[in-house]
Amino acid sequence: MKMTEGGSIIPLVAGKGTPDMRGKTDWELLRDFFNFTGGSIFYCISAVLVAYGVVKLLGPVLSDTETILAAMPCIGTLAVYELALLGVLALIVSRKVVDDAISVTLILVIYMVATSVAMGSVAERDLRFAVYPAAIGTILGVGKFYILRRFIGIPFGTLSMLGLSGLVAVNYFGPILMAHSIQTDAANELGRRGVWFLVWVGILLTVGIVWYERLRDRRETTRDKSPALLQSPIMVCILTIILLASSSVHQYASAYMFAIAKPMGDFLGAIGLGTLLLLNILRLSKLPFGPGHILVSCIPLVALGYAIHEKAVAATGSIGLDIVVWPPVFCALMGIGYLVTARKNGWHNLNFVAYACALGAVLTAGYSPLHPWDLNTAAFGVTLFVSLMAYGIIAWKPSVCFLAVAILTLGLSQTPSFTKGVVAWQLTPYGALAGVIGLGCTALYLIFLRQLHVAGRIIGFIGLAAFLYDFLPSSLSSRYALVLVIAVVITVIVWLRTRDRLVFLFLSLPFGVRIYILAKQIAEWRFVALGFLVLAAGVVMSIRKSKRKSAIE
Repeated sequence: MKMTEGGSIIPLVAGKGTPDMRGKTDWELLRDFFNFTGGSIFYCISAVLVAYGVVKLLGPVLSDTETILAAMPCIGTLAVYELALLGVLALIVSRKVVDDAISVTLILVIYMVATSVAMGSVAERDLRFAVYPAAIGTILGVGKFYILRRFIGIPFGTLSMLGLSGLVAVNYFGPILMAHSIQTDAANELGRRGVWFLVWVGILLTVGIVWYERLRDRRETTRDKSPALLQSPIMVCILTIILLASSSVHQYASAYMFAIAKPMGDFLGAIGLGTLLLLNILRLSKLPFGPGHILVSCIPLVALGYAIHEKAVAATGSIGLDIVVWPPVFCALMGIGYLVTARKNGWHNLNFVAYACALGAVLTAGYSPLHPWDLNTAAFGVTLFVSLMAYGIIAWKPSVCFLAVAILTLGLSQTPSFTKGVVAWQLTPYGALAGVIGLGCTALYLIFLRQLHVAGRIIGFIGLAAFLYDFLPSSLSSRYALVLVIAVVITVIVWLRTRDRLVFLFLSLPFGVRIYILAKQIAEWRFVALGFLVLAAGVVMSIRKSKRKSAIE
């Protein structure tokens, strides 16, 4: 037999950690299952039944009555159920059934928002009266968080208590403000949206307070013995994420109830803050920084990209509360959040995600919902190229600079103005792109010398050769002299800097091929030209022979 942390007893096979299922009836297996799971399943079933019953009771009230008092029994029932959950939680924690206590805690915080949802659904019937149950619910919420900290042992800090209590207040009073805006001017949809975003900003600010306190609190990382999950700082983040998700659902329901457009882009703030809290959970779990952290941190950028693709961002960038989810501002805020997180936790690789957020701000600067796909691709490409090149040179990383050259080439290939410009120079787009990557890689070779991978310099020489071949006309003209000068200058510079003989071979190939083609065009004259070339070769051989004789004598 083995005793779990929560007090449940599980029969074990000797030497193993799994229950012994051999020779047992179905009833015994079912009993062992509930001994293992405790009361968590029953708590979940209880929560579902109460929620279903309240919805069934509240439905006729919403459709048939005009007074808010008719809904008070349902709202009071939810409040009483919350207190019952709190009492059950205190009881099972005193019995050290910690795993069951986690289930009850999660249900409790969900019901704290559910009660405010029920209250908000009838608030417009009597705004003055609705303030009183909202205030009572807020005060009870503060008391519940105090009990969770004082008697259950969840380590809420002062700022966390303030933030979560404020979040409960926002959930209670938000629908009242929305209902007031309806009664003031029912036709003013823009005004309703402004009030709705005022509630959103309240939610984000209160959750942001919790995130900031969890981020700066380093005491938990120095403890020799980790506490149980229920009483660990991780639980604070988990409860905050659940409250944030529940509040987001409440906001969605409020938008539906008060006839407000609710595109996905309006929920980007909640996604961003939830991601920062998830990163804090990973830090508190003492997991080494790895690909999982990067994937989690990319969630807001992926969500933003999907929202823009689906034309689901309504923020215009005008001075207003919804500016927090305007794409460039959202990217900037997320970048700042990642920079702070990276600095506090020593996660230097997270700076690359912050860099991606900065690029996102450049790409979406001036975003307009009327033209959601008109993004600053040119400015984005230039910023990406310049920043990568600068970083590669400062950090002395040739591979990063090579990546910058490749990105520049790819970007130019997708630029119509570049294609039109090279045609004016009697170049093909492929030849011009070969020149870009060839010149770029050759420049990197001149900077990094042998530290650049051999493939990099070969690609550079091949690109230059392809460019020179494309630049040479099919018929003999003065351009041959210009190309020859270019080839000689590049060859001399590379030779003086690197002493690499390959540059002679690659940059002479275009001339050899073009001369051969020209020789075929002039028919019999090619034999005359070949005769002169052989004559020159004979002179070279004679000079070499003369030098050998002089050396022997």
